[in-house]
Amino acid sequence: MWIDRFQYGHAVSPFMVPILRGFVLAHATAIAYLAAYGELAIELTLVSGLLVCVASTGGKSAAS
Repeated sequence: MWIDRFQYGHAVSPFMVPILRGFVLAHATAIAYLAAYGELAIELTLVSGLLVCVASTGGKSAAS
């Protein structure tokens, strides 16, 4: 399972393992859509110039 490779290949805190296995894997598709639409919303607000101060706090820069 890829989560095992991620856990042992990276510095994952022990308290995150049950969260990754129990919640993230169980809702992987929903989390992927949520992340994708969140990124899209941040990019659209940055490109359009609306709410630039609010959108820039999302961690996404216009250059990337």
